[in-house]
Amino acid sequence: MGNETTLDTAQLLDKIRALGLVTVQTMEQQGDETASVAFVPDGQRVQNLTEITDTIRPRPRRRTGTAIVADVDSFIAHVNRFKDGHSALFGHLDIEAKPPIATLTSVLDYHEEGASEAALPRWGQHRTYLEMALHKDLRAWLKVDGERMNQRDFAEFMEDRIVDVILPPPQLLTKGDGEPKDQADGGDFGEKTQDERLAAMASLLGGSFATPSRLSQLSKGLKLTETAKVGSAVNLSSGEAQLVYETEHTDRAGEKLKVPNLFLIAVPVFVGGPRYRIAVRLRYRVFNGSVSWSTLLVQPEVSIEDAFKGACTRAKDETALPLIMGQPE
Repeated sequence: MGNETTLDTAQLLDKIRALGLVTVQTMEQQGDETASVAFVPDGQRVQNLTEITDTIRPRPRRRTGTAIVADVDSFIAHVNRFKDGHSALFGHLDIEAKPPIATLTSVLDYHEEGASEAALPRWGQHRTYLEMALHKDLRAWLKVDGERMNQRDFAEFMEDRIVDVILPPPQLLTKGDGEPKDQADGGDFGEKTQDERLAAMASLLGGSFATPSRLSQLSKGLKLTETAKVGSAVNLSSGEAQLVYETEHTDRAGEKLKVPNLFLIAVPVFVGGPRYRIAVRLRYRVFNGSVSWSTLLVQPEVSIEDAFKGACTRAKDETALPLIMGQPE
């Protein structure tokens, strides 16, 4: 090894004792191993000499550290590189956080399985960590979720996001009179297909799904007229009267305005993950001739939970390790 020299813990202790600067105590550990601590003059601070001697060892005593990876593929690759028969995976989803937090963690040197003395504890200091970031496309829709937008802001937003809007299934498109056609009965979403559930939802909401072209048309500008009609009805036998107030919105040509109240988007939930089809409610309000719009995602948490479960299942299957829902100790 040339002129290289090595210095083990015993030699270091001898030199420290010779200087007379510290008091050294040797502590017994499990088996034949020992550890030494030194009480140094600076406030009698305790110093673990192993931490010093480890820096000149040819290799560490054990693996430590947490690798922070960017996607599920990298998570699986890192786990498969270092796992053993006692490694374990942990999945955690906080759907109530803004935005939701989804993580996967592997503890590569996890405790040995079982409660007997034969099942030895381990350090749990070698890990893989993935925070599954929401995709920027979904974050864009969540950012305006439920927010009121004027016509200009709505037009700019839809111009940027129109690529996310998809054609609804044929049975969800409307007839010429604007009424949904071929819709499933609403109320029971049990064993229906996804298209049937969308049709049932439209039926419950009393609306219809818009196409991308119709949304683009709505966002480019409308001149609306609101007409109020007041009428009364009287029951001659009892003298009871009922007051009726109706409003009607018409477009630039004076035609009755038919605005669809639903549309579909397809966006990835997590970075690197598949696209999910999500229904969006569309609302508009007219005040003094000005129009305001708002979009509201329909149960986005269902898609987030499904995407997270899919990632967890894939990690479990491709690493052949147990998956525990929660966070490691």
